[in-house]
This record gives sequence, C-alpha cells and structure tokens, in this order.
Amino acid sequence: MNSKPPRLHALATEAQSAPVQVPLRAGRFEQLWAAAETRVAVFLRATVFSRTDRQDLEQVIAQKAWTAFASFRPDQGGFTAWVLGIARNEYLHYVRSHRRARVLFNSELADQAVGELCRSEEAPPGDERPAVLRRALAELPPESRELLRWKYEQELTCGEIAARLGIQEDAVRKRLHRIRQDLKERVSGELDGDPPA
Repeated sequence: MNSKPPRLHALATEAQSAPVQVPLRAGRFEQLWAAAETRVAVFLRATVFSRTDRQDLEQVIAQKAWTAFASFRPDQGGFTAWVLGIARNEYLHYVRSHRRARVLFNSELADQAVGELCRSEEAPPGDERPAVLRRALAELPPESRELLRWKYEQELTCGEIAARLGIQEDAVRKRLHRIRQDLKERVSGELDGDPPA
C-alpha cells in the first residue's frame, strides 16, 4: 500500500508554493495520515466489495480530511478516530449512491467497525484484544493463515484464490467462513476466560 494517496501528494505539493504555515500543516497532516491510512484501508476492505471503489473512496476521504484539517482538534480525540468518522460518512454516502453495488455492511455494522478500529488504536493499557487476536491468528494452521493473507493482505478475490488452489470458488468462501468462525470462537473464548478446546 502506498504511504499516501496520489491526491494527497498533489495537495502537499500544491501547499509548497503557499504561505509558510501551509507546508507545516501539510507535513503534520501527512504524518497523521500515514499513521491512520492502514485503519482507513481496513475499514474500507471490510465494507466495500469493489477494489476500485475502495481506492476512490480512500482518495475522497484523504481529500476531505485535508480540507477539514484546520478544524481537527487533538484535544477532542485522536486523528485516526476523526478520519474514521469521515470514512464512515463517505461510506454511507457511497451506499446511498450505489444502491446496486455489492455492499458488505449496513450502517449499523459500519458504526461497529469504526468503533472497533478506534478502540484498537486507542486501547487502554491492559486491553488484551489485540494480543488475543494475534495469538489466535498464530494458532491457526499455516494454510488457514495463508488463505487469510491472500484474501485480506493481497486482496485477492475468492475466484483468484480458487484458481491458485485448483478448487471451486464456493469452497474458498466456505473455508474463509470457517476460519473466521474459528477465530471468533478462539478470541471470544480467551476473552471470556474459556480457552479453546
């Protein structure tokens, strides 16, 4: 993934010819965006099916965040939470304007996803959820981890994964579903104090 969207780079370049405070502001924005960009991408991957639409939305989110950056107040919350609020609003706008597009989440689930991403970024000391998830992932069989890597890191479609494995696309969907269920049970069990069987 790029360190910053191309449009953000253009905005920063544009700012270099502006008064002195604008390049400083652009530099600070780039720093904060670099830290938040992965969470925005994760949110979009979880909510938008089309890779092209996700890339377009990320550009819009970066541009809107840049435009509104002067109104960002660090004393009222973290930058990532602020940007994820913009991402949520843009996602809901996308859903309304693309009724026929394949949408993975509704607005309630979008709220939950943003909340989880914000909590995981700003989790208080002692919040074990990120560590529990890492352990659960590490305990998966190597082929399950690879399937997750292909799907979520490399962003391969189920069809592309099926072609690599020489199996039916529906079989890939079923495997991914079982892996997610397994992870959910492992994480829930550990957080509730019930180790997985």
